[in-house]
Amino acid sequence: MIEIRVEPELEQRLDHEARISGKTREECLQEALSRYLEDREDYREGIAVLESGEPFSSLEDVEKRLDLEN
Repeated sequence: MIEIRVEPELEQRLDHEARISGKTREECLQEALSRYLEDREDYREGIAVLESGEPFSSLEDVEKRLDLEN
């Protein structure tokens, strides 16, 4: 279990989100933390590819190659 202190404004925003989504505070925090960690992992993987110096293709190039432009 993790305990954190948050600013009152952030706590109010969390309570509001929980209320309108029909979720508990804990569910909202679990979802937010999971998304944050996934985003950070994706970011680090992307940076590693860029720093590797290996060639890569843009989405535009891939779409052209696969004839998916339209």
